[in-house]
Amino acid sequence: MSITRPASSHVRHLSRRKAKPLSDWVARPLFGVLLAALAFEADVGGTEYFALLIAAGAALAAREWHRMVGTGARSCLPETLLSIAAMWAAVLALTLRPHEWYAWAVLGSGAAAVAVLAALRGERAAWQGIGVLYIGVPALSLVASRAIAANGAWLVIGVFIVVWATDTGALIVGNLIGGPKLAPVLSPNKTWAGTLGGVAAAALFEAAYVGYLGGNALKAALYGGALAVVAHAGDLFESFVKRRFQKKDSGTLIPGHGGVLDRIDSILFVAPLVALALSFVVNMAFVIVSRTALVTMPVLLAVFALLHLKWRSIAIIACATIVLAALAWMASPQLRLTIQSFATQYQSYRQQNAPSSMGMRLEFWRKSLRFFAEAPAIGHGTGSTRGLFEQAAVGQTGAAAEIIGNPHNQTLNVAVQWGTIGIVVLYAMWLAHLLLFRGEGLIAWVGLLVVVQNIFTSLFNSHIFDFHEGWMYVLGVGVAGGTLLKQGFRGAAPADFVG
Repeated sequence: MSITRPASSHVRHLSRRKAKPLSDWVARPLFGVLLAALAFEADVGGTEYFALLIAAGAALAAREWHRMVGTGARSCLPETLLSIAAMWAAVLALTLRPHEWYAWAVLGSGAAAVAVLAALRGERAAWQGIGVLYIGVPALSLVASRAIAANGAWLVIGVFIVVWATDTGALIVGNLIGGPKLAPVLSPNKTWAGTLGGVAAAALFEAAYVGYLGGNALKAALYGGALAVVAHAGDLFESFVKRRFQKKDSGTLIPGHGGVLDRIDSILFVAPLVALALSFVVNMAFVIVSRTALVTMPVLLAVFALLHLKWRSIAIIACATIVLAALAWMASPQLRLTIQSFATQYQSYRQQNAPSSMGMRLEFWRKSLRFFAEAPAIGHGTGSTRGLFEQAAVGQTGAAAEIIGNPHNQTLNVAVQWGTIGIVVLYAMWLAHLLLFRGEGLIAWVGLLVVVQNIFTSLFNSHIFDFHEGWMYVLGVGVAGGTLLKQGFRGAAPADFVG
């Protein structure tokens, strides 16, 4: 007589756990292929069809986002509908006027409106408003890439290939090799082996794709690898948000994948950075922001990394930044000209007194230091800057003859008018604002971003005294600081505002 003991609960649990990956291996690629085919058909069908697909996907993603970050005390349908309306209006505006700025203004206004509505309804205002930008900016980036760039349809397909290859390579290599975890706190299933496998797969498939089209396969491999790193960052960010709000998946709409956000999390980070591969965006960005952006963007990234990331993550981001910088250098002739023009302008100023952009700045700073030395304690008085430059320009030529009321440096602008006393007040204000935003949480980070950006752009501008930039600083510090102080008066930690 044989007795067969029933399987223990532990064995039954293992059996169920092993069955799940099998279903994922069937459903995930099946629905992945179907979604890829749909995206391909819409892309080659024309900008209008592609915009419709993007708008539909954005609506589904917005529904998941607002439900995920909601407090659960009430329905987030009003925020969802307003978010969808803003993104649809922005996509429509971009489709009709792809070279204009209207779409981006509509999206930004929509994000602000959603945040205000959420605040009035007692929801998490910051998270609700950010969702419009988190989904809307990539949506507009994809439509703009398709509508504006030469051969936009093929460029968009190249982006999709990078993302799909990254996800597939990471899944296969991670399951086959395993090994140390990449970010166990955020995503316990992601491994270093899978991450590197995804990067390698993206580089390989992008090189093959571009090579088939007759392009440079080596540059395409670098491009694919760099965007794969960004794709992994997008995946980790969504994992962070889901863990923050204790959600396993953003939804259940797509079998084998979870929700729409689970499927597009990588491309939400990659799409805006596709601008690095499109010369019209890269060139335009560096023409507009020039030296200021070249200084402030790395500084802001460094501040964020030092405050919020571990050294291993910082090292990964640093390597990715170097790769992206190299990619930008290769992709943008205007960027190369901008960097190379620094030395040329400096030499022409020193040797010929030529009034170039850099030469005039150096001349303004040199004269401002002289003005400050003449009245170091209390300065020359409010509004005295232009008169001093007029006096100094008498009998001069070239850069030395230029007259300006703003020396393009915040510290020097203050020093000329109010001397050392003014400098002390300026830096005391900056220090007070930095200390105000030294806490944790999204609002503290936004406030810190505003202050740090203002401090470092003050090296090349006097933004506090400029109308638009000055009011942006006042509103940014005022709203973020007021929110933190209000939370403090209630006895809550700043981080609780977004929780």
